[in-house]
Amino acid sequence: MKANLIIIILVAVVVLSSAVIIASTLSSKPDDKETAAAPEGGGAPQDGAVPPAGGAGPGKSEKPKQPAETTQPPKPPAAVEDPKLTEALTRFNDNQKHIKWLRAKLTMTRAGLVEDPGTLDEKKRETGTTQTGELELKPGNRCRFTLTSDNNGVKETEDWRVYIQTLWIIKTSGETKKATRWPIDNERMAEALLLLQGTDLAKMRANFNMRLIDLWDADEEKRLTEEGYDVAALKKEKWNLVELIYRDQNKKDQYKMIEAVIDGTGTLLKIKLYNGMNNEYTIIWFDETKINAKPEIEDLEFRFIPGDLKFDDYVSMKDKDPLDIMARMKLTTRQVIGVGADIEQDSYNAVNAAENPGDPNAGHERKSGTFLFKPPDKFKMSFTKPKAEIVASNGKSSYIYRPDIKRAELYDLRQMAATKLGGDLSILSRFFSQNAAELAQDFDVALIGMEKLNGWEVYHLDLTLKKKEKRGTDAKYSAEHLELWVEVETLLATQMKVYSSENKANYHQVTLKDIDIWETTADAEYEPVFPEGTEKVKGQ
Repeated sequence: MKANLIIIILVAVVVLSSAVIIASTLSSKPDDKETAAAPEGGGAPQDGAVPPAGGAGPGKSEKPKQPAETTQPPKPPAAVEDPKLTEALTRFNDNQKHIKWLRAKLTMTRAGLVEDPGTLDEKKRETGTTQTGELELKPGNRCRFTLTSDNNGVKETEDWRVYIQTLWIIKTSGETKKATRWPIDNERMAEALLLLQGTDLAKMRANFNMRLIDLWDADEEKRLTEEGYDVAALKKEKWNLVELIYRDQNKKDQYKMIEAVIDGTGTLLKIKLYNGMNNEYTIIWFDETKINAKPEIEDLEFRFIPGDLKFDDYVSMKDKDPLDIMARMKLTTRQVIGVGADIEQDSYNAVNAAENPGDPNAGHERKSGTFLFKPPDKFKMSFTKPKAEIVASNGKSSYIYRPDIKRAELYDLRQMAATKLGGDLSILSRFFSQNAAELAQDFDVALIGMEKLNGWEVYHLDLTLKKKEKRGTDAKYSAEHLELWVEVETLLATQMKVYSSENKANYHQVTLKDIDIWETTADAEYEPVFPEGTEKVKGQ
């Protein structure tokens, strides 16, 4: 039941996030019903087809043509999608891209097991057992529900927080607080979030059967009335019903139908989620939906810091498989629009450190600043400490610019691609782009353990270069050993340490903090443009 409830809540977030998307053009009227085009009939048979018996006419000696060996059976006609649905989905996709954050008030109730048929849903809202609360949402698996209810005079609160790959459920009843941490199974519970928050239409069509429910169809009207809809009100207000059903049979078994009520402005008013295993369903009403209203919702609102609170944990299991960690990292990678973060860099030289044994900073060359990445291969590190320096790439060339001496070193990445240096740069590029899971193609991965880094739990992974014949790519590397730190809750790669193959005590470490994987920047940000008077030299 807990797993089902999680799915209910997550899918609810999905449909709410579409509040400004599915447009008023969805409404159907008696005089404009659309029907799917029937396959065209008649016409001459296809080449090689056998005509019907007697087709040659009495007395004719023609023999029917035999099909050639290469003849293929005719393909069935392609399904014709309702043009209104196509228009709605297109508008949905275009408008989702404009949502930066969303707030709404909500009311939720569960019904259907024991009730009088035909009882209006609004009556259930007034007289049934309900929870009320608020929703905050940002695209990319970031949402928070706060639900409250009264249990025999005791106020109870449920705080649901979803952030990228983790769901926290914090329940408070009187003075008692209990927390549970769950992994989000993106293949089931959060797939809809990934699909509907700005994903392309082809993926939506691949995963869902979707249709507009005809409010004037007699059978539909009868069903809707029995299930609590005030059909007359829907027609009068020109509100719309949209239905989504998973194509995957396993997912159909969990939720056989999702229906959304949307008003003429495209605002979501209500959703119903029908359980595929019984007659139970969940109804959620949304009120006072606000899009991009100030102030902005900060990402920390979606994260939970338990402190000393003990909690049930289904995320950080002791026997975690490192390859499972890498696989789940790919699910995070799918959400990356661009990366923005604070960056720290530490290059350590053991020989220099040995020359000054009493100095803890000896051998370390540290830098810090800000970092930007734009897929597939553009990045920019703007260091401010200990002095200003910019290291950037537009995907074809890279440069190092030092404003204090007005000097820029330029590098051609295409010439470096087939070298060991090119392979080493690809390691950093995968880390920068949050695509580090791909390193498992060429490196054996082992889990060192779990620890804290910058206040968050992380998996500490050790990666060793595979033998050449066992690698998944043809890339060349000078780096043979590296370490990777990955946040437990987000599966974001936050720190990487690459060891020198010449002196294994030497390393180059890069740390990202306050990572934003939804950063958007213009291509011009990464181009090598320098102030007048800058000396430009070709890097070696």
